[in-house]
Amino acid sequence: MSTRSRQRFGAYPLADPLLIGDINRNGGINVTDAMILTREVNYLTTGNATYNRPEIADIPAGIDTLAFHGADPLVIVRGTSAPWRVGWSASRSCLRDRGRSRQHPLEAVELTLAWDPGQLELVSVGRGSLTGDFDNFISAPGNGT
Repeated sequence: MSTRSRQRFGAYPLADPLLIGDINRNGGINVTDAMILTREVNYLTTGNATYNRPEIADIPAGIDTLAFHGADPLVIVRGTSAPWRVGWSASRSCLRDRGRSRQHPLEAVELTLAWDPGQLELVSVGRGSLTGDFDNFISAPGNGT
């Protein structure tokens, strides 16, 4: 699968894009898939049955739609602007806004930090208390992220 296809489904980086986007099951993702999806969205938003597409199954009876509860939990990366010197080590803590954490527990988090790789080197990434009770922990460091 090309990098370009994977970027279309950035929210699902580990999923095969064909599983998500190949609606007409022709082995690729193309304008026809986009047209089918657009018509189904029109059906769901307007209720006009002429837009309902047989390729996309209806939501079964008794299944509630997703309910979003406002803003995502606030995660803060705590740092300092103090000057660093060659050979020094530094760490950053990620904190959760306590007011929101009582109302909406954190189930998952994806953090991306960026830096100048010519100036800093990533040595390690640890779980910490923010993600300590998560079942999975994946660190995927890149060059500068």
